[in-house]
Amino acid sequence: MFNEKIYQIFEDTLDKISEGIFVVDDQFRIIYFNKAAEKILGENKKDIINKSCYQIFEKHIEKEICILIKQQLAKGEPVYQFPIYLKDKEYKKVIYLNAYPIKNTEKDKIVSIVVILNEQIPSNFVNDILDSLGDALFIVDSHFKISLFNQPAEILTGYSANDVIGKYCDEVFKTNICGEDCILLKSIKEKRPIKRSGIFITRYDGTQFPVEITASPLFIKGELVGGLEIFRDISFEIQMKTVLENIGDGVFAVDNYFHITCYNPAMERIIGYNINEVLGKPCSEIFKSELCKEECPVVKAISEGKKISNKHTYFVHKSGRKVPVSITVAPIKDSEGRLIGAVETVRDLSEILTLRKELDKNYQLNDIISKSPKIKRILEVLPDIAESESTVLITGESGTGKEVFARAIHELSPRRNGPFIAVNCAAIPDTLLESELFGYKAGAFTDAKKDKPGRFAIAKGGTLFLDEIGEIPLSLQVKLLRVLETHEYEPLGATKPEKADVRIIAATNQDLEELVEKGLFRQDLFFRLNVARIHLPPLRERKEDIPLLVEYFIQKFRASKGKDIIGITDEALKILMDYDFPGNVRELENIIEYCFIVCKEGLIYPEHLPEHLYKPRREDVLDLSFEKPMTLEEIEKIAILQALKRNNWKKLATCRELGISKDTLRRKLRKYGIQLQGAN
Repeated sequence: MFNEKIYQIFEDTLDKISEGIFVVDDQFRIIYFNKAAEKILGENKKDIINKSCYQIFEKHIEKEICILIKQQLAKGEPVYQFPIYLKDKEYKKVIYLNAYPIKNTEKDKIVSIVVILNEQIPSNFVNDILDSLGDALFIVDSHFKISLFNQPAEILTGYSANDVIGKYCDEVFKTNICGEDCILLKSIKEKRPIKRSGIFITRYDGTQFPVEITASPLFIKGELVGGLEIFRDISFEIQMKTVLENIGDGVFAVDNYFHITCYNPAMERIIGYNINEVLGKPCSEIFKSELCKEECPVVKAISEGKKISNKHTYFVHKSGRKVPVSITVAPIKDSEGRLIGAVETVRDLSEILTLRKELDKNYQLNDIISKSPKIKRILEVLPDIAESESTVLITGESGTGKEVFARAIHELSPRRNGPFIAVNCAAIPDTLLESELFGYKAGAFTDAKKDKPGRFAIAKGGTLFLDEIGEIPLSLQVKLLRVLETHEYEPLGATKPEKADVRIIAATNQDLEELVEKGLFRQDLFFRLNVARIHLPPLRERKEDIPLLVEYFIQKFRASKGKDIIGITDEALKILMDYDFPGNVRELENIIEYCFIVCKEGLIYPEHLPEHLYKPRREDVLDLSFEKPMTLEEIEKIAILQALKRNNWKKLATCRELGISKDTLRRKLRKYGIQLQGAN
């Protein structure tokens, strides 16, 4: 009650003041309006409360000027005695606007703005206001002679106001549109604001610079008296645009919601989409990288506010092919340090990988990498096998890549657009395997509340990969045989068969012929499966592939784990080459993943390998335990010896590791009497 009384006194007092007063909130909505303001503006208080102030002033003030005033207030700076020319028929006069932002002292945030309107102004206030607006501005009269030239315009052009006042604007600026193409002339003729970029203004020293211009007609007391032009230097924007259009790497930017806001021509070449197809769309929808699903570097850069460098991944081209790329992402901040998005540079690695394949004589099919004659013979017939609808049996030890080959067959087959469903028959209990493969109908057993499709139904139109086929019980082998013969199956509890529109690829690490002899596997099923047979050799029989696979896994984990590991030393590779790999390719992949855990960056050394592969002998370990006092020279000598041993006594590799030049290493070797085969 007390607060209401105080407010009423406050309102009555303001209503008696001759100056117009109104208050807006932080969204520029009017929340108070006194009687003098009603009289000055010809508005009714009841009609305008909660309306945007621009709705009231739009018939009196140009939108561009309104925006400039808002920008000034948003900085927390007041606006003094800004002239407004009333156009209403009843009011043919100039009023002057003062605006004062009110801040919340605790949060330093503008909560409201008090606006005062009066009918008199000191003449020097006009120039002070226009000088404080930030953008360069000049005004011309009806003869296009400059009558006002603000301070930012002086700074931008090199002219002083005294140099240009009274001169024709085309005589001063000499732009590329002066004359019939003048946008200020067009704006005055059409009585509307016009904005245009790419115009060049001539400075006082004769140099030119590009600007964005907003031209508006100028009215006083409802009469057209001239024009106003605001111009902004866009040299930096043009330079950046030129760089982005001509740089070899792809560049795109996103906002905080991961929508693409910038996209250069190199990106068009890399992934095939033009700029109109991508602007405003989520980047994951366009690039379809495996990193989009998890560990997205753009998300990480924005959420953590830090740069993410040299991530390797694949983007999906518009045509559907995969494009290998290296990406670097950095957050974008505005002038006040607020995160507003991220920029990503993209380097196409297709050519590099092609050259690397040529160099290594490496022929890759999907994810199959090999230069082994045994594997190359398989790759030669693989496309023909894929084109057929025949059942395929893939045999080989555990870890040889049977599922990789099965996926390659699927990707090369006419069923490539259908699903690829993999089932590990050994991982599912015998009692559940039948329902898992064929599904069941509601009511087939106690807990069967509704129909459940089996893997045959899920794989419809695609490929069903049955891994560890030798583990299927004899009772289920009969039903599987029937599917292969009739292409039909019956879900549990079904009364009629369903069509099996799938291509079956089976795999095993067991000797099926031996299982047949022992009565553990049906001979007729074996014959049905063994139509097209592929036997994968163990890794110990194709050791020439180890360097290629090591390189492949290093690139893979470098992209997924974000570590700057660039390769493996000859000594560590030799240890791998001498190992028999009972776990085959899978074991090699696990070894490289382990190396990425213990190795921080650079090269993988023998000490980064698992202990069962490398246990350094005591005599190979130089003493750097500091159990006894040593001079700096002794420590340096031991460090050089260790680096030489790790790099097989190769000087260039040792220089790279130690970060010194060849001349420096040569001088140190001579100083400490170190021979290339050891130390004196």
